[in-house]
Order: sequence, then structure tokens, then C-alpha cells
Amino acid sequence: MPILAIDLGGTHARFGMFAAQANTQVETPTPLWPIFKFSSQLPSIRSWADLLLHYEKHKPTNYEALERYDAIVLAAPGPVVDKHCTLPNLPWDIHLSDGPHEDKVLMINDFVAQAYGIVHPSTQPQLKLLRAGKTNVQGNIAVVGAGSGLGHCCLMPHAADDNNLIHLPSEAGHTVFAFTGKQEKHLETFIATHTGQSPCFTDTLLSGRGLAFVHAFLTNTEPLAPNDINSDNPAFANSIAWLAHFYGRACRNYCLSTLATGGLLITGGVVKHHPQVVTHPAFYAEFINASPYQSLLQNISIYYNTGIETGLLGAAFYGQRQLALANR
Repeated sequence: MPILAIDLGGTHARFGMFAAQANTQVETPTPLWPIFKFSSQLPSIRSWADLLLHYEKHKPTNYEALERYDAIVLAAPGPVVDKHCTLPNLPWDIHLSDGPHEDKVLMINDFVAQAYGIVHPSTQPQLKLLRAGKTNVQGNIAVVGAGSGLGHCCLMPHAADDNNLIHLPSEAGHTVFAFTGKQEKHLETFIATHTGQSPCFTDTLLSGRGLAFVHAFLTNTEPLAPNDINSDNPAFANSIAWLAHFYGRACRNYCLSTLATGGLLITGGVVKHHPQVVTHPAFYAEFINASPYQSLLQNISIYYNTGIETGLLGAAFYGQRQLALANR
């Protein structure tokens, strides 16, 4: 049964074609062809229908036409309410009723897809252990990741679910970031000057452009393009340390908010391209800086994802589960 998985981001739209098993929810959906992607910022794309039209016009010859799929699973970067999603990092919103094949489209938050992808057994080889803790197998799992924005999802144990996990979507990236101390407050003012955003949202700071803002602030220069930052260059070492400090704070806050004793999994483009943001000692020092809960935080195992297509796998896996349920 073919499934089309779509991982829509603020920078790129990624498409993957998978073969699913209709009689199981545990086997891995099989990717059939290399990933197909294009910019999600194209001027010609201003709606969900436009996105699908671009797919139909430009898809590789080995990808199926939309009507041939048993399910189309869209991982959308925003809050999903029924068949609508507001996209904070794109200049258009999603209304499934505006596009074709509404009856076979399943829309989930992009970090729900990331969460299902990152805990899937086939993903384990691309996870690196950052800190070992005393994992509570019945505890909640926090999934956090920065890219164009900052995504969050909590996976909760649930005996009634076939895979013993249910998801809790989150828009925690759009909460206000808690800057502390005089120098951090100056950074907040600096970001507000460049973005017009005051107070500063967490995903503005903990993203590729956030690292550019931090570097510009520390070096008294204009912000670089995120792709121009080379974390292996010593000139960026102080900026990486600052962002690591902030990333640790954001992860700590989410783990405390969700009581994530089952572990913290970090994913997204920022850690893929700049792993020093989580491996730097400043990350963990700030992560556990929460008396009287330091011992609780020290017991949380932390992993980070070195892969990049986890969202597509998670979307396909979610679609496979739904098809399996429908065929019972």
C-alpha cells in the first residue's frame, strides 16, 4: 500500500514514497525511492493546493500520482486543528478542503512526526547518547528540535495503545524565552531591533537565524546568513557556547513541563549542522541548573539525532498505523 509522506518545513518541503503493511503497526514502512524536495518558499506556492500542484508537475517519474496513494500524510509546522493549520514560518496557511484528495490526507504536527520517527527502532543507529541517566521506561519522552523554528512533542506511555505511546503536540517554541541578567537582556533588545519582536519567542533564538543573531551581538557585526556560520571555525566558538547555554535552558524547561523522566531526544537541522550546540559543556550545565530538581534532571537520559529525514519516517509510520486500524 503506497503512502506519500510530506515533511513541510519553513525552508524545504520533503516528500517520501513508502510501501506500508496494512496488517501491522510495528513493521517499518519501506522507503521506495530517494527523497524528493523543493523550496517551500517558492513564490508560486501560496496554499496547500499549490504545494500539491508543484508536486504533480515536478515529481520524479518513479513517484506515483496523488490519486494512486492509499494515504497522504502531511507533517505540518504549526498547530493542527481539525483540517486547518496556521504556519508561523510560511506566508500561507493550510486548509485541507482547499486541495485535492481531502479524504485520504492525514495532517499531523511536524514534531509529532519527528517524535514517532525518532523513537522508531530503525532510527536507533543515528541516535547518539549525550548523557546517560536512569531512564524510567514508564516516563514521558520529550522530543525537542531547532531548525527554521523550534519544535516540541511529548510521547506518553499508554497501555491501551498498540505501540504503548500516545503523542501530545506542543507549540512551546512560541512561548516567550526567559532571558536573565543584564547581558542577556541586551541580547533580547538587539534581537528586537532586528526583528521587531518583543518579547522574543524561544524559536526566534533557538534556530539557525538565532545563532546568527547571537554571533552578530557578540561581535558587533550585522547578522550573517545562517548557512554562513561554521561551528568548526574558532571565530564562532563563543557564539556556539551562548546558544548551547540557551538550548540547555529551553530543554530543561520543556522536560520539567512534561516531567520527561523517559528521556530527552534532540533533533532538527541546528543540531545536525552544529552538534556542538548540545555537546558543549554549557548545554548540560544549564540543563541541570534547576534547584531543587537537579537530581531529577540528572537522571534524564539525553540523545541527539544525527539523521535528517526522521520526520518523513515518522509521518509514514503514522499513516501506516492509521491504515492498519482502518483495515481491522
